[in-house]
Amino acid sequence: MLNELGKECTVKSGSRRVAVCERLVCEFQAAESREQTLPTGDARDRPWRAQCSVEVFEAKGGRNARALLGATFEPQPRAELKAVIEHIRDAQPGEGRWVQSPFGRALRCGLPSEYVSGILEGLRKQEAVLRGGVLRVCAGGWDEVDSSHAAFRNASGILAWALLGGEGLTADAVKGWIKAVWS
Repeated sequence: MLNELGKECTVKSGSRRVAVCERLVCEFQAAESREQTLPTGDARDRPWRAQCSVEVFEAKGGRNARALLGATFEPQPRAELKAVIEHIRDAQPGEGRWVQSPFGRALRCGLPSEYVSGILEGLRKQEAVLRGGVLRVCAGGWDEVDSSHAAFRNASGILAWALLGGEGLTADAVKGWIKAVWS
């Protein structure tokens, strides 16, 4: 299943769905941020995007995995990537702002701190595509039941490819990113 609309692309691959768009979806007011410097691959000559958002969904039997992340990237002449993950304090069930996700389901706006380690793990796993600069995760959404560490790890891996992988926003590119992240 493919639906490409301008600067957006949605791909279904088996039990996984990924939506990528070249805008920030669900920006939020951060209460805190966590920074980490990550090693980079040899991706200096690849094109990059200034911003994008990624939603991942995986049907996993009785429990699904869902995450929405958005980030900006500013290239800099440095040998490492500075990842800045903005997040909210731990939210209480039912409170906060809701947003319609690219897949049409309402998600809570923000990034609870419990998912930050998953986001950083996902970025580290994609070292080959990382390049020098500052990547700031400043948009996101989560589901009180279906979001998890693993869902945000996979979303951040896809986000790294979408921002820094140097490919156009096509179904074939997104399918390649899914294979690289979930393998």
